[in-house]
Amino acid sequence: NDALRKNKEGWQALVIDADGTLPQPGVTDRGGIPHSSFLHRAHSSLKEGGLLAISFSAEHRTFERKVQRAGFDVVREVVPTSHKGKQKQRSTIWLARKGAYEQTRTHRGFPHK
Repeated sequence: NDALRKNKEGWQALVIDADGTLPQPGVTDRGGIPHSSFLHRAHSSLKEGGLLAISFSAEHRTFERKVQRAGFDVVREVVPTSHKGKQKQRSTIWLARKGAYEQTRTHRGFPHK
């Protein structure tokens, strides 16, 4: 949370494992779901074309709309996290992009396309 405020240049990517952290005031609720205010701060701190990735073991139906309201284009993928046991465990990953991706790397002086 403080790192978002301190970096004046902006971030290219932010990755959040919502299952792997304890609730953090101003960031996540008791269920590990990021607050709307945090999503808006994340959007403001990302560079244009930056990516926010968030992972949950449970699927939260309203979360996608919450991320969109913060200004992101978002897609959701459900991926296996364990193949052991009778019930396969899955994790939902949201990939949220801020605006258009800007290519900044060059190869021999020419921008990549």
